[in-house]
Amino acid sequence: MGELDNDNTSFPKHTREGGNLVPFFWCEENGIDIGPRYHYKDGTHEWKITITIKGNCNVDPKVYDKKDIMEQIYKYSEYYFNKYCHEKEKLRRRAREISNASARWRGTEVVPLVF
Repeated sequence: MGELDNDNTSFPKHTREGGNLVPFFWCEENGIDIGPRYHYKDGTHEWKITITIKGNCNVDPKVYDKKDIMEQIYKYSEYYFNKYCHEKEKLRRRAREISNASARWRGTEVVPLVF
């Protein structure tokens, strides 16, 4: 278990930005809801992941630290994106455009896409 922080029960923040969120948002737009689930049990704070597809909800039995849970959610999003999306190349091109524009706007280096 991770250390208890002062804000352990609040929703975890996104750890990715720009085009690297394409698989996550694609899942949401296509009825695949993947998100963190907080549970307090016997004095411990637990974070699990729920995946809902067409009304069927499944819970990943593994317990995650709050600081790590969003990266696992992105991995699940990438899995479903790669399995079910039929316009991957079009979306990847658009994601590169978004990431490049975001980097130019911030004046930072272009970050490679991870999906």
